[in-house]
Amino acid sequence: MFRLCRTIACFVLALCTSLLSYANPIYTWVDEHGTRHFSDTPAPNATLVSLAEAEPSKIEASSIQTPPEVTPSNPQNSVSLLVPHQAQTIRNNLGVITVRVQTERPLAQDAHLQLLFDGRRYGAPQTKTQWQLTNIDRGTHTIEVQLFQGGKLIASTPSITVFLHRASIQ
Repeated sequence: MFRLCRTIACFVLALCTSLLSYANPIYTWVDEHGTRHFSDTPAPNATLVSLAEAEPSKIEASSIQTPPEVTPSNPQNSVSLLVPHQAQTIRNNLGVITVRVQTERPLAQDAHLQLLFDGRRYGAPQTKTQWQLTNIDRGTHTIEVQLFQGGKLIASTPSITVFLHRASIQ
């Protein structure tokens, strides 16, 4: 698997290098949060990235060295949705939906979870891994949970769709 990834990486690098003569200028800058940005449009305080010119025909995939795989000493946390499940039908006449997530490791002191319900933030960010949604209208809804640390989004669950059924008397 590693050899396949390495071969693909070499191919992509060779392809990108051959297209250098057609490339637009690239600018880079660091924002107030310390995030480095790259763009083909200059921004305030941006610097032009200098790409070394290379003759594409002289670059061989075998001459490209890829760095060894490095396991980060402090990998980022991840979050997964336990309840509800994708395409689950929830039958609750009070309109209650319980959402539970699990993180790979305990949350750091500056980390919090944010529930997105139908694409919008639901409630305040929290460190608890469970939400009790009440008085939700019947119908189709989407649920996603995002994990933030230090104000930056570091992980999120896939967005799932659930169906809430509330019995009604007619």
